[in-house]
Amino acid sequence: MTDWYVRPAGGSYGNEDGTSYEDAWDGFSNIVWGSGGVEAGDTLWVCGTHNEGLTIDASGTSDNYITIRGDYSGNSGILKRVTDFKGSSSSDWADEGDGTWSKSNASDPHYLWLNGYTAKRDSSLDNDHDWWYDSGSTKIIIKSTSNPYNRYSSIEIPGSIRALYIYGYDYIHIKNLNFQQIAWYQTVFVHEGSGAIVLRDADYCKVSGCTFDRCFVSVNNYGASNENLIYDNTITNPYGLSSGKSMDGVGIVSCAPNAKIYNNNINGLVNYADGTSANYASHGIKLIFADGQFSNFNPGGTKIHDNIIYNCDSFGIFVADLDSTSGAQNDVNISIYDNIVHDIYVDTSTDSGDHDGIGCGGTGSVDGNYTGGIDIYNNTVYRAGNCGIHLANAMGVNSKVFNNLVYNCGLQSVCQGLIRANNGCEVFNNTCYQTTYGHGIRCGDPVVTGASLDDITNNIISLIESSAKYGIYCDNTGKCIAKNNCIFDFPTSHETYNASNVSGFNSDPLFVDASSNNFQLQSTSPCINMGCPIRSISSDIDGNIRPSGGQIDIGAYEYQQNLYNGYYVWYVRPAGGSYGYENGKTYDNAWDGFSNIVWNQASGLYLGDTLYICGTHNESFAVEMSGLNSTPVYIRGDHPSYKGVIDVQQSSVRSVYISDKDNIIASGLVVRGGTQEGIYVYTN
Repeated sequence: MTDWYVRPAGGSYGNEDGTSYEDAWDGFSNIVWGSGGVEAGDTLWVCGTHNEGLTIDASGTSDNYITIRGDYSGNSGILKRVTDFKGSSSSDWADEGDGTWSKSNASDPHYLWLNGYTAKRDSSLDNDHDWWYDSGSTKIIIKSTSNPYNRYSSIEIPGSIRALYIYGYDYIHIKNLNFQQIAWYQTVFVHEGSGAIVLRDADYCKVSGCTFDRCFVSVNNYGASNENLIYDNTITNPYGLSSGKSMDGVGIVSCAPNAKIYNNNINGLVNYADGTSANYASHGIKLIFADGQFSNFNPGGTKIHDNIIYNCDSFGIFVADLDSTSGAQNDVNISIYDNIVHDIYVDTSTDSGDHDGIGCGGTGSVDGNYTGGIDIYNNTVYRAGNCGIHLANAMGVNSKVFNNLVYNCGLQSVCQGLIRANNGCEVFNNTCYQTTYGHGIRCGDPVVTGASLDDITNNIISLIESSAKYGIYCDNTGKCIAKNNCIFDFPTSHETYNASNVSGFNSDPLFVDASSNNFQLQSTSPCINMGCPIRSISSDIDGNIRPSGGQIDIGAYEYQQNLYNGYYVWYVRPAGGSYGYENGKTYDNAWDGFSNIVWNQASGLYLGDTLYICGTHNESFAVEMSGLNSTPVYIRGDHPSYKGVIDVQQSSVRSVYISDKDNIIASGLVVRGGTQEGIYVYTN
């Protein structure tokens, strides 16, 4: 387990054997991989700014990853692939006499940066800092008030298809590196494997803590790769062409199975050299099913969660079906949950294109055999130009959309709805609020023969501004079922259209404060305890247990009545947190550690009550009251969203201690650590 060091090429670093910062390898080409160099368990520190590509040439193991790090103190690792286009003097630039300046370049670079900012590619050259490539004269032309050499501190062209490449090697962790200005123009970029980081046929790799700025594709996970993790990264300005939206940038592309993509922050807003900005990232995260020239991509089993994605041009999250094989089988089983997606191309002056928060579809065969569906749940989506959530083509088969909050979407006149589904989707317990042009929930034409009906149940749909739209709209009679929905602020005749088995009510759901985007239910809401039982749902969008009362509530939020079988439910979380009011009444207001539990009082845990231990606790737990035969006290660790673990890891300490206490029922806890008994029960 050795630390190695590499610094930018062209330096003079002592012995240059990589063994220390002072004796670092001189550039990536001098790194030694394998025996005598970087091998399993080692760390390679990338120090300084590198303008060359790094290709990994060794594997780690499951117990000993190779770690490539960029957070060396005082000299952080930066990878950027650019060519200096400024020139050697002002005479390199020719004054065209019309407020533009030109300099020869053999080919169209497709991208140009001025002072590190993106320059707008625009053939009209109307505005200051605009640029264009004239293929006839083979010149780059810039609109500028003065000679570009004198005006700009830097003029740069990206010149690489990738910055860091892992091909056929496993167990590599890329950590805390900074990637800048990695761009490439490709008709089919995923097939060519472009990106700042490319994982190709690489298994069990990790990309974490990295920052990506002005990269066409930040991370490209493709080929026969499997179970790679992409998390805790920050992506800004994922930039393609400023004309021709089909080539805009993508934050993360994944075409390989069982990836985990989580806790990333992706801002698709491009900041231009003229001080303006625009949405020019097509997708924050894109998964691709494809065949043929794409080498049979199948990202089945992928989980996308806890990402924040905003300011994208087309989709926040997109699952693309490009599979042209008729009857192809795809085991999808994709989960998209706990993401926040907002401001997806909200320019209301433009009516074309798909601008969805979370979308699934594509151009592939619609009669594919999809053996597993897409689960979309616990997401918050707002200010999407078209749909908040959109399932199209065959991708909706066997899919579920539940516990999502979707509001203030449908800002364009072509909007399909806050949620659009087809081909046997289950759409339940969502809260949909305010769309300017679209329906609340729209069920499209089935495109897969034999698909079951869309099932629309237990949803709140409120405030559709267009009088021509419906709460639930079905394209064809009898293709969807609408059960037990709260549809409010519509004319009675516009609650549903073409739906069957219609039931529910038209009443104000009584949100806590919709004007402040608080869509939890007031205590007097008619949606409380009015939901149809649904076997597959056990918690709400915030992770609170369903049902809280007699039966589940309608909508994404479960009103927290704090009752279970008629008795109170309490919560405790690990000590040292900050949990709201810390009164134990909800998960968000849990007691802070075991020492703060209120026992055997009317204001705390009492006879018949349930205590949920949530999260991992590094302190021992002692029960301080008894129950009765008829009203035992329940200690549980099996909260559906926040499992309870007691991990003391101290000698001579019991993890759970029950002494002279009766009628205590403990279940679902994970107990670790301690050299004495994990659970000790003593009674007379």
